[in-house]
Amino acid sequence: SLTNFNVVHAQPDSDLVVLHCWHGNEMVLVFIPVIHLDDYFKSKHLTGKQANLIAESNIKALSSIASAKFERGEIRPYSRFGATLPSVRITLEDILESGEVLNDSILETGFNCV
Repeated sequence: SLTNFNVVHAQPDSDLVVLHCWHGNEMVLVFIPVIHLDDYFKSKHLTGKQANLIAESNIKALSSIASAKFERGEIRPYSRFGATLPSVRITLEDILESGEVLNDSILETGFNCV
């Protein structure tokens, strides 16, 4: 039901990783607080760029978590600039309960401009 997930890189130093995807022809936003990724990976503090890289390399797992929440109706309206879009928030609890395993090996490749 949700398709074409992509990381939004517009604000790389934000405290949120933002994904956008589609439900039919309607855009849906997915918000992942960086602090939840920090806690998952037992990291001191990921930068926004590092968190975005991790999200990109784990897009399949995160899209599965977001889709499940969307299908369960765990959706909130997000209003900005006069438009309202449906949104889903992914927390540490969601990641752990999903059974998905996220990987942070992208940070070891040397390609992550920190």
